[in-house]
Parts: sequence; structure tokens; C-alpha cells
Amino acid sequence: LIRIYEVRNAIHLHAELKKVLSGTMDYMESFNFWDVAISSAAGKTGEWQELGFEDAQSYADAFKQELADFNQKMTGFQTNVETGEISTINMPNLGINLTDLTTYQAEIVSVTSSLGLCTSVSKDASKALSMLAADMSSLRNIDLKTVMTNFQSGLIGQSRALYKYGIDITNATLQTYAYKYGIDKAVSEMTQAEKMQLRLLAILDQSEVAWGNLADTIEQPANQFRVLKNGIKNLGITIGKILMPMVSTTLPYLNAMVRALQVFAEWVAKIAGVKLNVDIYLAAIGTEN
Repeated sequence: LIRIYEVRNAIHLHAELKKVLSGTMDYMESFNFWDVAISSAAGKTGEWQELGFEDAQSYADAFKQELADFNQKMTGFQTNVETGEISTINMPNLGINLTDLTTYQAEIVSVTSSLGLCTSVSKDASKALSMLAADMSSLRNIDLKTVMTNFQSGLIGQSRALYKYGIDITNATLQTYAYKYGIDKAVSEMTQAEKMQLRLLAILDQSEVAWGNLADTIEQPANQFRVLKNGIKNLGITIGKILMPMVSTTLPYLNAMVRALQVFAEWVAKIAGVKLNVDIYLAAIGTEN
């Protein structure tokens, strides 16, 4: 019984360790996406020249640092924008999961810059929609990742994704916003970039009821529970960063060992006169080639 108990604990520890490392790797991939998205956006226009930067990379670095400073208020982590290394800061924050927030911002920057919006608009959109998603999640008691997905879908014109939040971004409504801001051009004749800017204005304007809700209700049980869950995930990232160097050193050897075993198995099969047919194996387990 003692042996069974030890094995069970070992399996549980392995599962938890795997979860921690997966969380850390997810963050690292998210940071890489964030880093590439911002660098790409900053290099697409000549806006850096107008703002007095030496080159596009300097502008991108300033963009990243501004978002990193913003994110520390949302997550409680300061990010080194050059390496992705994170450190805990001793200041009030909203307890948002760092990986989710970083990925969301990268997606917003990517979709706005891909349509030709200037980098400053991409930056402001990512910050505004980050705050709004957190506030709407708190107000409507909906999972933050779901809200983020819905807002991103709405930004590219999928109006149904925003109906549940009482937000209307149909062309008729966008035309109203166009007139409100002194734009006489018909929505049907606008570019995708122009319509996206109107959608952003409509989303922010019609979500006013949610503004600041998370900060105002952060002490309520539902939000404290969210903060706890995200805190545990963020803690896992920190622990995983400590273990990652060891894992990075070990993985190449494990991959080499697996490859050696594969070669050995193929050699044994050849000696035994067994022909390995991958297509037959895939068909046997019901997997399409």
C-alpha cells in the first residue's frame, strides 16, 4: 500500500510539473507572438519618422515598453521587453492572467495593423480593448478569454459575437457613428480599415456601463476567485521559468534517445523481416494520413 501511495504521488507530481512547464512554455510562445506582432506593426508605416524616432525598431521598443508598463497594472508582473523575463512587482493590480493578456494584445495589434491602421491606433486599441474585456468579464460574469474572443471577432465585423453584451456594430449603426464624427462617406464605400475604426468607437461607446467595473468590484467574491485562479497560473509561470533551463538542457538528449530507439526498432524489424508500413498503422487506429 505504501508503494502504491508513493507511485500515485509521483504520478500526481509529474502531472503538476507538466502543467507548470506547459504554462511557462505557453507564456514564452505568447511573448514571442507579442514581440513579433508589435515589431511588424511598427515597421509597416513611416509613423516612427513623424514621431521623431531614429528607426522603426526604436519605435517598436517604445511601443513594447508602454504596453509592458500598462500590463503590470493589469497582471502584477513587469516584463523585460527584450528577453520576455518577468518579475513580480509590489503594487496593486487587477490579477489578469499574463499569457491571456499578452496573446490578446498581439492578436489585436496584428489584425489592426494588417488592415493598414497606424501603429499608434493599434497600440491604443490593444490597451483599450484589454481594459474593456476585463471590465466586461467582471460585469457580465463571463470568462475573460471568452470576452476577448468575442471582442476580437466584433472588431473584424462579426456582429453576432457582440449581441450578448448589448453592442451593435451593424452597418446602420456604424453609419450613425460616422455622421456623429462628421464623416459623410457611406459605410458601404469605406475601406476595411475605416470600418474597423468605426467598430472600435462603437464597441467602446456602447460598453460605457462596464468601464472600471473590475477595479470597482475587485473585492467581491467572484472577482477574488478569478484573481486567485489567475494568481496560481501566474505563479506557475514563475516556477516554470526557474525549471526551464534544466528542461531546455535535457530535451535535446531525450529527443536524441527517442530517435536512437526508433532507428534501433527499425533495424530490429528489418532483421526480423518485418516491413513497417505507416499508412497501414494509421488506418488501423482510424487516423487520416
